[in-house]
Amino acid sequence: MRRSFPPIKSSIFSPLVKAAEKFRSRGSERQVLSEVVPPKEPTRRALLVAINYPNLPHLDRLEGPQRDVEKLRDILINRYQYQQELITILTDKEGISATYYPTRENVLKHLRHFYDGQTPGDQYLFYFAGHSFQYDTEDKREEDRKDEFLLPSIDRETFEKLKEDTEKYKDYGIVDDVLAEYLVKPLNDTSRLTAIFDTCHSNTLLDLPHHRCNRVYNCKSLFRRAKRRCILNPPYTAAKKTHIFY
Repeated sequence: MRRSFPPIKSSIFSPLVKAAEKFRSRGSERQVLSEVVPPKEPTRRALLVAINYPNLPHLDRLEGPQRDVEKLRDILINRYQYQQELITILTDKEGISATYYPTRENVLKHLRHFYDGQTPGDQYLFYFAGHSFQYDTEDKREEDRKDEFLLPSIDRETFEKLKEDTEKYKDYGIVDDVLAEYLVKPLNDTSRLTAIFDTCHSNTLLDLPHHRCNRVYNCKSLFRRAKRRCILNPPYTAAKKTHIFY
């Protein structure tokens, strides 16, 4: 049988008793609050760009992007709980509104506002299906001394000029440095970006420092890796963005 003790009346312990009762009351308030307010569901937002290039010469046109982007949209809605109003599609499909035609200006405009209203834990998906190219650069952060860029919708005459003078690519394409500026740097530490590039030269399109993480290393490649990190490449400002998958 448990003995009951009279309440402690000593003035020595009364401050401790009051502090314990105050702590208990706050704990019960927090518990009630957590039961009333459920945790916020993360916002899922997607920007999908699909370009077939119908204005280019026959051999430079693509057939799959317009079809693939519709399938991806359905998967995001039906399987991954994306809301249709939070999925933006830019495509050169016939009859599409000028607002959603994948010109360089339109793609950059949507990239600028991609993270508007970002809150901790939000999930983002960027998808690009189309052409990408490379041109020479002196930037030492680029392991192959080449910059990559996405090619937005473009007319045939301009495309032919670009093939003759590759230096003009940076004026018409979306360079990897710009992609990193819009997609990587604004992402907070608790949000997540999934980037899917169905295009050539996609390995370093976001200029991420861990783009080689899936390779199999041997002694020679490990030495090259140490050389890149310690000698050639300065610390990259977006290195802490670990919640990026592509």
